[in-house]
Amino acid sequence: MSCQQSLNLRMLFAFTLAMPAFASNGMDTFDAITQANYDAELAFTIPGRISSVLVKPGSTVKAGQVLVELDHEAHTHLLNISKLKLNNNTDEQIATQRLLLAILEEEDANQQYTNRATNNNKQKKTKTQIHRKLAELELARVKEHRLMEEQNLERLLAHQARYKLRAEHDGTIETVTVSTGTHIKPGKPIVRLVNHQTIQIYATIPTEKTRQLKTGNTTLIQAPGQHQPIH
Repeated sequence: MSCQQSLNLRMLFAFTLAMPAFASNGMDTFDAITQANYDAELAFTIPGRISSVLVKPGSTVKAGQVLVELDHEAHTHLLNISKLKLNNNTDEQIATQRLLLAILEEEDANQQYTNRATNNNKQKKTKTQIHRKLAELELARVKEHRLMEEQNLERLLAHQARYKLRAEHDGTIETVTVSTGTHIKPGKPIVRLVNHQTIQIYATIPTEKTRQLKTGNTTLIQAPGQHQPIH
């Protein structure tokens, strides 16, 4: 059944009370419409070009299943570059070793100045202190740059999910309005997903009839073209 166009049904309520003379077989009939319990139009949150459409109208899908994909070649390239940068920690290793060397040189200069407090040793001590400080700043800069790259990778990974349109619920594909190569805008629905396992039925019944309804009354539902009602 399509939920895009609410299906007209004939609802037959079997009353235990006496019915008016126009009722056939002791039943009144009322027009009704149905609505799927889950009916959603899905869209991408980013613009792009469709690279693959993995479903078609009538396809049964599970929650989380990929329905449509956008071209993400450029994004994948950026993602790979970011991963390569993080896998290569040579800069941090070099900066760490330079700091260790600066610390050793400073300790040696301090010892020389302690043993012999000459102007030359004093200058050497001052220079090694400056070298150590520069090495500390360089190591801090490298670590900060690495942290920024880690954050960039996290953003890229989060953004990567936006190139795939997934089903948010189990259901059946009702419509697909795009094909491979189509350029889409963010927010524009391209897939309609419904779940017919549970439906809601709406009918307008006169107040005087609802007063006759009781818990346990039998309800029969008949769709157009069906000869037998649905119990």
